[in-house]
Amino acid sequence: MTGYVQYIKFIAGSNKGGVKQGDVFNDPFKLGAMTDDRVNYTASAVVEEVTLEGDGTATLAWTPLNAGFVPQVVNGESGVTVEVVDAATGAIKVTGASGTVKVKYLYDNVVIPQNDLPVYNAKMEGIALKAKARRISIYYSQIAAFQAKQELGLDLGQVLSEQACGELTYEIDTEVVKLLDEITPADVTVEFNKTVPAGISLKQHYEGFVETLEKGSQIIYDRTQKHSANYMVCASNVKTVLALTTGWKAANTSKINGPYFAG
Repeated sequence: MTGYVQYIKFIAGSNKGGVKQGDVFNDPFKLGAMTDDRVNYTASAVVEEVTLEGDGTATLAWTPLNAGFVPQVVNGESGVTVEVVDAATGAIKVTGASGTVKVKYLYDNVVIPQNDLPVYNAKMEGIALKAKARRISIYYSQIAAFQAKQELGLDLGQVLSEQACGELTYEIDTEVVKLLDEITPADVTVEFNKTVPAGISLKQHYEGFVETLEKGSQIIYDRTQKHSANYMVCASNVKTVLALTTGWKAANTSKINGPYFAG
């Protein structure tokens, strides 16, 4: 291990409805999905899955129950009723259903002190950085070195060493790009056909590629709820399309050393 990157993950500290302890609310990579259950994580509303006893009784987790709201079974057949047996303890009785049901109810989150509160936790996480060995040797003859010095004015040993290091860098950069490609789930909606339809020019058709890029950026945002695209790695046959889109301009590469933002 050559390094360790630490970050903070913000998670649910308690179970409440469909939100389970440990569910991610926020970290550097994404926001947790804003489901109906998460919308109500800090509110009085709860949709809780409970297993009924043989007589139809069960105990709800969040108490005391709000006296002004009658609990409801949201996944049962019509005619299912819920009776509050004890609002303080959360005891209920369900008629017309058996097994496991989802009960929607309100608990009193105004009264002080609270029996229980939803918890928001911070958790330290880390990513280990591990070095992968890459080795290469250089080999040349004294005659070749003499010829390079006399005819080209080059130090062959130094040039060969620089090229060998460049090969290592080139392989590492390529491995990173391939890794990004392999770990990213494909999406068939992000496709562009370079064949020009009848009735429009090549440039007009290629302008439509911008919409394809925006779709890709949207997918990134939808998956993370936090980030959208800010750079792109593309193949050489994609550059021919980019060059004909309005507003695209390649970056100045005269002072670039290594990987760079192409446009």
